Amino acid sequence: MARYSHERKQAKSEGRPVPGSKPKSEQWSAQAKLATVIETATLSEAQLSAYCREKGLYPDQVKRWKEESLQGFEHSAVQHDKRPTAVKPAPDHKLSLQERTDIAKI
Repeated sequence: MARYSHERKQAKSEGRPVPGSKPKSEQWSAQAKLATVIETATLSEAQLSAYCREKGLYPDQVKRWKEESLQGFEHSAVQHDKRPTAVKPAPDHKLSLQERTDIAKI
């Protein structure tokens, strides 16, 4: 842990990005984890392993964070627009004017 802490301090002093301010990577913020996922997106397996060794991570952690990020994006795409002023399309099952008139007669 001392070596990792020293490497983090050195990386920060050199101006290199060091995701997460917490000592344990699982305590990092969602933003720090997403930054790591983005930073490693184009790396090969060998490059990812080297990156993880340098940052004190495990490749499986980064892969899990990527999967969690993708799941979050998929979930947000399904959510309805909750802005009060948003123009919302009519649902497919909306009654037509004729159907509403026929129901009113009953």
